Amino acid sequence: MNKVHRYICTAFASVALCSCVKVVDAPVPGERPQRPEGPANAESAFNVSRMSVTGANVNWVDGKDAAVASDTQEGLLTLVTSASKGLNTVLRGELPVKATLYYIMYPAELCNSVAEGSAEFTVPQAQLAGPQGEALSMPASAITALPKATLKNHAAAVTVDCPFNNLKSISLSSVSSEPLAGNISVDVYSGEVEVKEGTASSIVLSAAEGELNPGLLTFTVLPGTVSGGFILEAESLDGLKVKSYLYGEYALEPGKAVSLGSMSKPLPQKESFKAEAVAATSSTLLRRSSTLSFRWSPSDFADAAADAAYAYSFTLYADAACSEPVVEFKTPAGLSAWGNTTPQFIFTGLEANRTYWFKAVKDDRTINDEFIATSNVVEGKTAAFDLIYATQGSKVGDVILSEDFSELLWFGDGVDNAIGHINAPAYTGGTLKENPGQALGEGKTDDLVTFEGWGTESRLFREMAAAVSGTRLDRWGQINEGAAALVCMRPGYVKLGAEKYCGHIVTPELLGIPEGKYADLKVTLKASRYESDPCTALINVVKGENADGHNVNMESIALGTRFEISAERGWKEYSVTVRGVDRNSRLAIGMDRASSGTAAGSAQLRMLLDEIKIEIVKINDNPTLAAPVVSAKSAFTDAVVNWPAVPYSKGYRIYLNGKLNQETQESSVHLSGLEMGCDYDVRVVAFDDTQESEGETSFRTKRVWQGRNQGCRMATFQWDPLEADYGNIDINGNARLYEMVVYSDAACQNALYTCYPYNGYSSTNTAFANSSWLGKKNGTNIVYDTKITFGSLKPATTYWFRIRSLDQYTITYHATGGDKKMTNPAGTSDWSKAIEFTTPARHTPAANEVIYCGFDDFCVQMDYGNGCVGTTPATTSRNTYAGEVSNGANHYSGKFCTYEFAVGGHQPDTWGFASGANYIDGSKNPTPTQSCIQGTANAGDAAGWFMSPQTRPVMGAVMLDGDRRWIATPGIKSDLLKDDQTTACTLSFSYIGVSNSPSSFAQKLEIRQYNPSAIYDGSTYKVVGTVTLAPPYLEGAAATNTDFTFDYHGASASVDVDLYRGESLMIVNTTTGGVYRIVIDDIKVVTK
Repeated sequence: MNKVHRYICTAFASVALCSCVKVVDAPVPGERPQRPEGPANAESAFNVSRMSVTGANVNWVDGKDAAVASDTQEGLLTLVTSASKGLNTVLRGELPVKATLYYIMYPAELCNSVAEGSAEFTVPQAQLAGPQGEALSMPASAITALPKATLKNHAAAVTVDCPFNNLKSISLSSVSSEPLAGNISVDVYSGEVEVKEGTASSIVLSAAEGELNPGLLTFTVLPGTVSGGFILEAESLDGLKVKSYLYGEYALEPGKAVSLGSMSKPLPQKESFKAEAVAATSSTLLRRSSTLSFRWSPSDFADAAADAAYAYSFTLYADAACSEPVVEFKTPAGLSAWGNTTPQFIFTGLEANRTYWFKAVKDDRTINDEFIATSNVVEGKTAAFDLIYATQGSKVGDVILSEDFSELLWFGDGVDNAIGHINAPAYTGGTLKENPGQALGEGKTDDLVTFEGWGTESRLFREMAAAVSGTRLDRWGQINEGAAALVCMRPGYVKLGAEKYCGHIVTPELLGIPEGKYADLKVTLKASRYESDPCTALINVVKGENADGHNVNMESIALGTRFEISAERGWKEYSVTVRGVDRNSRLAIGMDRASSGTAAGSAQLRMLLDEIKIEIVKINDNPTLAAPVVSAKSAFTDAVVNWPAVPYSKGYRIYLNGKLNQETQESSVHLSGLEMGCDYDVRVVAFDDTQESEGETSFRTKRVWQGRNQGCRMATFQWDPLEADYGNIDINGNARLYEMVVYSDAACQNALYTCYPYNGYSSTNTAFANSSWLGKKNGTNIVYDTKITFGSLKPATTYWFRIRSLDQYTITYHATGGDKKMTNPAGTSDWSKAIEFTTPARHTPAANEVIYCGFDDFCVQMDYGNGCVGTTPATTSRNTYAGEVSNGANHYSGKFCTYEFAVGGHQPDTWGFASGANYIDGSKNPTPTQSCIQGTANAGDAAGWFMSPQTRPVMGAVMLDGDRRWIATPGIKSDLLKDDQTTACTLSFSYIGVSNSPSSFAQKLEIRQYNPSAIYDGSTYKVVGTVTLAPPYLEGAAATNTDFTFDYHGASASVDVDLYRGESLMIVNTTTGGVYRIVIDDIKVVTK
């Protein structure tokens, strides 16, 4: 007969199983195939052994069920183990008597199904061990035609040595979450195994009865590879637990065992050292949304190096009882990342607004330890934070972007000085190859986790690009000063800048802003200073898309705002406003190179950034109104405020010292009615229908003040030059035009004298030009102050003075040159406040005063005593002047011009103050080189005084303008003197040396006593004193011809003389070289 293979079909759970092969006769064509006769069961016994698993306990245990399929029986029958000894047992039960093939499966309860030539077994998560640690969950099977068989083991085994009793259970877990429990499929004929499904990455082994006994314990696990290693956790009968980590890669093969060695004994935990949340130790630290940092110390923070030497396990839990671990790490003894500092670690990737509990455990235990040393349990809570990226039009008050960088998990924390970690398999060669996601938290191993010191980091968009791809930060970008990527990853935040270059992180496009609108944004962020770097940060508004490496290809950039980071390191919250941002814009945040005053590549500019939130605070139809750039130019009582027109503005409100002054549509306003010499703040607010912008400036109005008084018929005034606000002052004085007026009334209706700063009679010089008579700086003449002395006033009379600048004016009265057009860049100002002043009264003699002359009526020409120009009658008919003013009885009726130092001035007799005369000794040339004139009745207190013609009037004084020029008293007729005997007296006077040649300065004076009779050794005079003038320069002896400054304050001299009645005292300029000018004033003789 032809022989064929026929599959013997059995049933299990109503499913047909092709189980065994038997040789039978070939069927007759056209006839129903033969079937074996109906089964008849009989008590049977199989002598069964099983293959060993080296290093594991797979011995048989009595009373365990095996399932049997036969070639004649529908369904599965059950046999029970008995007389078990080691790897041998006897399976007893009823079997079909006519069956010729049997398929035995053990244990019966783990056989799920048999079909199509394969059997499926379960490797359970909950497993039992026999009394001697036998593996009761190891699937095994065999096919046999004899009453004996050797079963083949189809799962892998993991064994541990348990050297102690009182053990309730042991759990075995894979570090990398590979499945250990699940379902396998076994080929009935070949015995080949295929893992069909993994259902759990952990297995719990407990005793079938009572407790787990000491000895070898075996876990049954799915075949496969465990890449990270195992975690063993043993629990004692009294609830104590201990966890062990066994790292590495393990191959799990069917029928083979992996030994994990001895396990640790569960011990009671004892709180033995202190731990604390880092934020609790510093008031400068803010809670963050995705990280928590803790530190701990077995030495109670007394010995950091000793603390760093221990091995630790430290865990973050979800509950206060510390029964639900969230993430756990283990560090070896002497971990270098601690850097011999107190252990401090940052946990990353945490949920916002959630409470966690922390505990650390010392792992350096011995077999004799009675407890496990732990820290106290520390509670920590992350800050609340909502992650938002709005992509549609939002309204005022909406947050359109908020990012806490919680997807950044790795490296050390430079703020709290806490170490961090990184996933080692993914981070190789300094580059992240793939993003492994949330922190592993399984401890120290070169294959899984590398701990990173607090100063470590990596470039976010370059080396760590894999951590960005597909995350929220994939929309973000960077702008860098240099070519390098300068945005760096830190745990839960970013560091901006490195290598002495600035790095800026750039948000996604702000798509939450309504289309066609412009939003004012409130940007809130947390930041910290980095080391001792500068503290000025900025937010720029940029447009452009990300290019390679997330580098932003900028189309435009504009400053949004600057803000100052606290100089104290630590997280602080900052809030700034960025205005006029549209939908296509992005914000770039980083340090401000410009404000640092340094160049790129020359100095570090770094900062730390976290938790950015952007909120719409205003929506406008127009772009941001630019802040008016306000400038002000002030005069005495008015000011002109200017600003460039602000695009889109409908108008401007002007506030002066905080009060609304006016509203205008122009870009300039004139403020009047101000006080002189006062500070003012002006604010210009530009506005449209929905927004405002403002700019401000400050100014001080110019002053006018009265100077030193030189006599009773004159007054000096000085003011701040308005033209100084308009660039360089015109040193030729043509653009220093003022109208200077003296009034007789407070209302300033009756102008007595009006003067413009121009000579036009003795020269064509302007009043406020430059002059070597003032001094020189680096060879350049010094420029006159805006100062003038008005003469021709009446003694003891009240006047008012005021001044204004003029845009332009042409002076048409002159005797020299043509019409003079002058200007002032300040334009025509408002009048200054009128300064009221009263001229002094005439000199009142003292009781012992023999004679005095202050030359008050010589009130014309320049004023050496105040170092300024003076007013002078603008006339060529000068000899009528003294008679017209008549010693101050009248005001001068003509116009005034100004006299400057460059002109020598006119003689007393030219002005009508003197006429030719003989001196008291009858001579016409008493010195003897110079002739003699005598003051007339119009010379005031100088009437009757003798002088040389070149003794020139200089505004309340006389100037001896040359060698042997002199001034002398009349023959003194005072009743204080006697004819027949001398009276002891003192002559005093003030003087000013005038010279624009310091190198040749050698001025001298000689004081002579004259008597009409030749009583002094046959002469009419004798020399009673001399004066050698000190150099009149602020620099003193250091003055040179190219660098000197005149000091016009002068000095005084006195000489004791014994006088007869009728004698005269003479002061003679005896300078014989250089510049001769010497100013004399206030000559007085008193009795001693």
